Amino acid sequence: MTKPRFIALMAAWLALAGTAGYQYRAATQERTALHVQQTRLEQLKQEITALEQARDDALGELSAAEDNLVQIAPLAAPSEGPLDSHRDVTTKAWLARLKRIQEFFSADPGRRIPEMDLLDDDDWIGLARDARFDNDAEMRTVSSAVRSEAKGKFSSRLAQALRAFVKAQNGLLPQDPLALASYFPKPVDVAILERYEMTNSGSASEVFGAGWVIQEKNPVDAQFDTRIRVSTSGTVSQLAPGGWIQKPQETR
Repeated sequence: MTKPRFIALMAAWLALAGTAGYQYRAATQERTALHVQQTRLEQLKQEITALEQARDDALGELSAAEDNLVQIAPLAAPSEGPLDSHRDVTTKAWLARLKRIQEFFSADPGRRIPEMDLLDDDDWIGLARDARFDNDAEMRTVSSAVRSEAKGKFSSRLAQALRAFVKAQNGLLPQDPLALASYFPKPVDVAILERYEMTNSGSASEVFGAGWVIQEKNPVDAQFDTRIRVSTSGTVSQLAPGGWIQKPQETR
């Protein structure tokens, strides 16, 4: 093979290799772009699914709220039959029980606790549904149930604030529940925090046993009221009267 012929062949081969390399790089870039687009598409699908779930949840809450409104609102139209009449009677009885509970606390403010301000309309409606007032024990049971519902709503927030404090203070527990005031997502009434006391202090990692570090100080009705205890891992609602029997380490 002559030298010019060899040079011509080498030039053709290099041109072909260059074209193939360019095509390979272009194909690689296209595959990469396609992968990015597919990944983004999957992300968008997940976001759409989450939005659809949020929409469904919101519609469910709206439907529940509308049902509650129907249950407690007086009927605008006159009754048309036995079913409507029964619904009238049931609604009026329900409203009467709700009014009776609220009047009870208004007449005896000493039975109230500040946590009750956290109760919303749905909470009150649920509490009134099966309330009975035939004797003193039933009245005390109802009022205790209201307080327990209110304390339950607060205790989960208290546990969250406690965890936030311990994290911010490098594992140390507060000296007083009042120190947690700034760790709640929303402002909390100081009167609520004053109803609780510390049962442990120092390092959270050194708390042994059940691990309760905060508890209610005193009951309104020790024979009926539950007692809230809180740790960094959760809360417990202890039944009366046992929950109010002090253990040696709780004696001040």
